[in-house]
Amino acid sequence: MSFFVTENDVMKGGKPIYPVERYVAVGEEKVLFDDGSHIIYVNGKYRGNDEIGKLMHDFSCTDPDDMNYDVLAKRARYFKQDEEVVKSMCKMLEDMRNEAAQKAELKKAP
Repeated sequence: MSFFVTENDVMKGGKPIYPVERYVAVGEEKVLFDDGSHIIYVNGKYRGNDEIGKLMHDFSCTDPDDMNYDVLAKRARYFKQDEEVVKSMCKMLEDMRNEAAQKAELKKAP
């Protein structure tokens, strides 16, 4: 099963989730193509008062204290507020940026 959490309501139906099924057109008839694949799009803008709405709220939260789910809040605090982790993440991002800049320069070189 594949889940895709989208930033916006890509299906524009105002629903929290959109299960996608595959069908085969056989003449005028559509037959479920039961290949075992299951895809669910999750509307990242959804903010209902249910589990999905609360989770989408938490995914967009900048302050772990405003989150609904303690497990997610605890992990967010670790990555956002632990001084050593923040330093490490900043270093990794800086290294990635420098590597991307070097690759771009190499592509420009004749």
